[in-house]
Amino acid sequence: MINLTFKNRDGLNISASLHPSHNKQSDIYAIFAHCFTCGKNINAAKNIANQLANNGINILRFDFTGVGESQGSVEDAYFTSNVSDLVDAARFLNENYVAPSLLIGHSLGGTATLVAALELPSVKAVATIGAPAHTRHLLSTIGADTTKIADDGEHIVDFYGSRLTINQQFIDDLSTKHLGERLADLDKALLIMHSPIDETVSISHAGELFQLAQHPKSFVSLNKSDHLLSNKQDAAYVANLIFEWSTQYLEKIEAYDFPKSKPNEITASLDLDDTYLTRTSLGKHHLLVDEPKSIGGSNLGATPTQLLAASLASCTTITLSMYASRKKFDVLNISCKVTHETVNGQSQFNRAIELSGNLTQEQKVRMLAIANKCPIHKLLTHKNIVKSYLV
Repeated sequence: MINLTFKNRDGLNISASLHPSHNKQSDIYAIFAHCFTCGKNINAAKNIANQLANNGINILRFDFTGVGESQGSVEDAYFTSNVSDLVDAARFLNENYVAPSLLIGHSLGGTATLVAALELPSVKAVATIGAPAHTRHLLSTIGADTTKIADDGEHIVDFYGSRLTINQQFIDDLSTKHLGERLADLDKALLIMHSPIDETVSISHAGELFQLAQHPKSFVSLNKSDHLLSNKQDAAYVANLIFEWSTQYLEKIEAYDFPKSKPNEITASLDLDDTYLTRTSLGKHHLLVDEPKSIGGSNLGATPTQLLAASLASCTTITLSMYASRKKFDVLNISCKVTHETVNGQSQFNRAIELSGNLTQEQKVRMLAIANKCPIHKLLTHKNIVKSYLV
């Protein structure tokens, strides 16, 4: 287990624990959201996370704002802040590990995962455990006196050993319809787990969620489990269910043994003493790759982006040369200039091709069309997959 801290959008430090998969090749990441005021260290969260890591899923559990070891006060933590923290946790994984493809939520954390999943394209599946279908359910559960809050501005209640200060903003936030009909737009695989003897959140909530959701959706009755999954065997059962169910929706990385040496294999090696200077081997050929001095490099080699642009330019000229020779076009020289920029958030390569020789207009048009068929052009413009392995 790795203890981590990340900042949410409000600049508060959020305490988290990452359980790396026991299968070192796994690139599946999940987030576990705890129940109201429980914290990431509740037994259910730890037991489920440990079991999922054993099964091959990397899982992050964290304390919501104002709970456990995270910064902020409980009075300032609302359902909407829970959802925001979940989205920020997903951003943290995306920036530092791999974007999560699975969300797991317990009780109110389950409702929060359903709302957060609507904002997270990387998430392919959501599993809830004893989740309420609407947030206003919590108002009756904690016994908040709305009349007292209206008169005094707040009401202190005891909830599972915690003293909570409930104010009007808290009431208003829980009274908002955060989910409801929006669940029909989830467009993710959904697993709803609920105990028929749950005294905190009745099983009728599971039925309501199931009716609102679109397929693919599944429901599993947790038989004699209590709301907090206090029995370790129940938590292990839930974790195994989630794993077996989710594997049909989540892509797993295949095991791959790299050979010790391979002809034309591309390798790159960097000593941290050299900052960014990287020695690259392309079979029998060697070159240096670096970054400009403006961002801390030594400018002793081309940048990775320049090399990518060079690949496009050189592949274009070689492809056109092969075509011109085969068609016996009157071409003396082919040059290609490539620039790179970001337009509306999208990477864009601009390619200027100059043909020297005696070509008809029809031949020039044909050469431009062939340029768009060069292998690197196809590689850059088609959907590609990059799989990473620790070896």
